[in-house]
Amino acid sequence: MKSGRERVEKLPGAIYLVECETDETVLVAMRLEVVRRFSEGEEFISVKWFDTVRERVMRAKLVWRVGECLAFERLADDGGGKYYFTPLTLEKYYSEVKDSLVSGEDFTSEAEMIEAFLKAEKK
Repeated sequence: MKSGRERVEKLPGAIYLVECETDETVLVAMRLEVVRRFSEGEEFISVKWFDTVRERVMRAKLVWRVGECLAFERLADDGGGKYYFTPLTLEKYYSEVKDSLVSGEDFTSEAEMIEAFLKAEKK
């Protein structure tokens, strides 16, 4: 590709569960996207998301997708680690997310859960 080009892939899911064995600071992601920049024949990849508090951007060595899921390997110079993003279901919310939130709410449906996360993002 030509020098200075950029391609952004926005993932379709509203909310993702984020898991990484070496990074305990990750939990959920919204506005998940993969940005590929091409400069002088080289590809530079970064993965961006909003984690309900702040924007995160991590440089990636490898990125792969399986269905609605995304995974990437962070550059070793930036701390390394493999990050996994899976769409957040109501079941995963109760088993892996709710107890980690300061004010984990109860929801009766996935749509209600997604709406609450999206409202919180706009605050």
